[in-house]
Amino acid sequence: MTPHGRDGVSPPALDALRALDPLAWGLDLSGPMLLETWRAALAGFVEPRDDVDLHGANVLLVGSANVYTALLPWMVLLTQAGARVRVKPARGQEVAVQAMAGAVRGTGADCVMQAWKGGIDLEAERAALAEADAVVAFGGSEALAALTRRSRAVLGFGPRFGISVLPPDPDADAVGAAVRDVALYDTRGCMSPAAVLSEGPPPMDLFATRMAEAQERWPIGAVSPMEAAGIRTRIMLTRALGGEVRQGPGWVVLYSERFDPIALPRVLCVHPTSALPAVSAHVAHLGTVAGNAPEIPALRRCALGQMQTPRHDGVHEGIDVLRWIADLR
Repeated sequence: MTPHGRDGVSPPALDALRALDPLAWGLDLSGPMLLETWRAALAGFVEPRDDVDLHGANVLLVGSANVYTALLPWMVLLTQAGARVRVKPARGQEVAVQAMAGAVRGTGADCVMQAWKGGIDLEAERAALAEADAVVAFGGSEALAALTRRSRAVLGFGPRFGISVLPPDPDADAVGAAVRDVALYDTRGCMSPAAVLSEGPPPMDLFATRMAEAQERWPIGAVSPMEAAGIRTRIMLTRALGGEVRQGPGWVVLYSERFDPIALPRVLCVHPTSALPAVSAHVAHLGTVAGNAPEIPALRRCALGQMQTPRHDGVHEGIDVLRWIADLR
């Protein structure tokens, strides 16, 4: 294998992607956050897959709106394996996906964006699905169910949430790492931490300091009216239950025993480990667990600070996607 990404020589696709400017894509994240998430996404390429041959396979990728880089590793990995890739972007991400697909295509790979209104432009959707040997889709449960009804081979990845677990007596590095997980992508996406579990009294002052520092370094981007309402409701509920609230411009830190499996933009929710039974009640939708917590079932485990920066190795939620496509043939 030829190493690339963090070490060694980069393949042409990665070099072409590094030359792109995410600030030109009109996304809702702030400029500093766009640059940080783009850098982090490209760093996830560790080494190419040479154990699966997908030459002749037609693959359709379908994106969701939360994380603009979600389809990036699949464009690179699938075309490297020889697949012909078509990419349907989420609404609002067309410019970004067009740029990524163009960079990959510029190296000789067959990677093209195809945009249509899902569930509305049915003729275009039918044509794309009919052409695809396999569909790899990210999105909400209803959208994935609709795709599954219309295509013979859909691998769908639906809503997930993540959990961080602090070590006993967490130091500044551990708190900073947990805050980074919350800050990246403004706490959106299936790998975002919905909660941080603390064995003892949490270092609320330190959390507040690190969240303020993250806001200064990577200002929060656009927050929708629905998200803003959700943040206000979570703050009011925390206070009503006797919890603790720290907040500043663009960030919130909450401490309470009530667990909610929904992450909100730049809201860091800390809970005592006694909340574990509540977490277990939602384990069917739990994706990533950061920190040392073998007692919590998880599809992916990582260190604090790495929740939103997975390795691009072709495995997602425990499924080897490239192998799944190969086995269909």
